[in-house]
Amino acid sequence: MGNSRQIYDNVSHPRMAFKYALLGARDVDLAEAFGVNIMTIDLWKRNRPKFREALRRGKKEADSNVVQAWYRRCIGYTIIEDHITNDKGTIIVTPVRKHIPPDPQSFIKWMALRDRENWSETQRVEIKQTTININKIDLTGLSVQEKELIEKIQLQQLTEHAGDSRN
Repeated sequence: MGNSRQIYDNVSHPRMAFKYALLGARDVDLAEAFGVNIMTIDLWKRNRPKFREALRRGKKEADSNVVQAWYRRCIGYTIIEDHITNDKGTIIVTPVRKHIPPDPQSFIKWMALRDRENWSETQRVEIKQTTININKIDLTGLSVQEKELIEKIQLQQLTEHAGDSRN
């Protein structure tokens, strides 16, 4: 890391901070780029409003661009590509429209984030408290850990049952 006493420039530092934020730079990356330690970056963010605002704007723009690209990936989009051919030594460039279809995985992830109740990849299951007689469970095929867990449950049930009968 560099010297934490680097002279702060009110014009170039916010401009550079904005560009680094667009690239997804973290504080440690900023410190290295500016030749200062990370505490200096923190100090600049707290005490230099233009620097702080430049970082905020850069991050917001970068995030917006990513979301826009992700959205396009979810719904599909059309691009124009140059098709290049060679006809007897003459280069011919022909614009060709190409459709990029929607990506189902991107769509599912987007919807899971936007509407968790209806699109979540995990299911919410409610379990009502019930009594299970674990003495009648076939234990063959269970691992040692699973058998130990059942023994703990049996012991807990016996302890709870003994406590209930005392009342």
